[in-house]
Amino acid sequence: MSYWERASDQQLRDMETFCCGKELLDLGGYDGSLGVHLLERGAVRVINVDKENPFHSRSHPRLIKRNLTFAEFDKQYPTDQWATAILSWPINNDYGAIQLLPILERCREVVYLGSNSGGTQCGTPLLWQYLVSREVHQHLEEPNCSLIIYTGEARIRRMVREEAFALCPNAAEGGSRGHDTL
Repeated sequence: MSYWERASDQQLRDMETFCCGKELLDLGGYDGSLGVHLLERGAVRVINVDKENPFHSRSHPRLIKRNLTFAEFDKQYPTDQWATAILSWPINNDYGAIQLLPILERCREVVYLGSNSGGTQCGTPLLWQYLVSREVHQHLEEPNCSLIIYTGEARIRRMVREEAFALCPNAAEGGSRGHDTL
């Protein structure tokens, strides 16, 4: 089972609807299975960036695999802009997050799927410091994971629970719960 398959049916439907008709940059997409899932539900094209090249990788005519680190990808495409980045259960080390941030800064939207509660950590404080600078378009928290869709620049806002768990675990109970659209 892939990590993204922990998402609830509602989270998947919301992500599919948001990604329909868009070109996606699946950052850390491992075997490409989430990208193929989104292509089969209306995404235009998916570029899967992951240094891993698993034997069981999925394929699709509109799935482009880039077996590169984030730094290598950024070096090959230093000025490219993307509509939507997908972060499904992102990396947990600052070295990877440092490589990831310049790419995210060139994406209009970021779709996060993961969990910072129940003893798990998806993403580093460095990554979360960047994400809290963006506006939350949608937040849907479920027991197994959370879906957060970030758009443009942030206005002053309250952190959602995933952000609070990542940046200030002791204050996490003060974050928002449930399905929030800000």
